[in-house]
Amino acid sequence: MPRRTVSRITLSAALALAAVALVSPMSGCQSGGLAGLMGSKSAMDMLTPMVKDAANSYIASLTSLTSELKNLKDLQGVMDFAKKAQPTVEQLSSSYQTLSGTTGEERSNLMSAFGSQFKSANSGFLNQSSAVKSNTLWGQIASPVLDKVKLFQ
Repeated sequence: MPRRTVSRITLSAALALAAVALVSPMSGCQSGGLAGLMGSKSAMDMLTPMVKDAANSYIASLTSLTSELKNLKDLQGVMDFAKKAQPTVEQLSSSYQTLSGTTGEERSNLMSAFGSQFKSANSGFLNQSSAVKSNTLWGQIASPVLDKVKLFQ
């Protein structure tokens, strides 16, 4: 084989190996391959504005509802809560619908970006709503509202 042909084959093979090394992820690294070299986007950056807004709204609404539950002191407060909480529950429902519509990579990015916040907000709400429901009278008044809350996980 002429020396020039061997040089071209060797160069082509070296370039192909270099391209594969750049594109394929490196094991043990958080971000590898070409995306790692070019500055990969975070899970948050990959979410659509609509999904980000829904996630932030869900967390804020659920946290607000939890705070209101935590501050209940008497029967009148529970009755007021049951009347006033409906708009917050409706906002939660709207956010939940958007979030539950995510699938595949978008769901994965959503959980990477907001998963710990969802877990914390859900846990706080479950603790407070259980405390309110454990009082038979308070539970009868608050349950119709609280049972409408769907938790995103």
